[in-house]
Amino acid sequence: MIEDKNLVSMIFQILEQFGVPNAREKNLEYNFVHQGDLDSFGILSFITELESLMEIEFTPEELTDSSIQTVGGLTDLVEEKLQGGAKIQ
Repeated sequence: MIEDKNLVSMIFQILEQFGVPNAREKNLEYNFVHQGDLDSFGILSFITELESLMEIEFTPEELTDSSIQTVGGLTDLVEEKLQGGAKIQ
């Protein structure tokens, strides 16, 4: 997993904006899908906000990949996209 603390911090900050309590106290393995802190609309809104802020777009395949359900996995994918090389199959 990447160690981009600014990106990780931004993801936790967005999670807090969408109602995840004490998100910054969570670790990279925090699973925002299964934890139950966000409902399905909250997850969609969170992902849409992240796409907008980072000026990236996730493919349907990327959105269904279980590896991005954790903060660490999502951070890795965003970093790859920012570098122009993200491809989850």
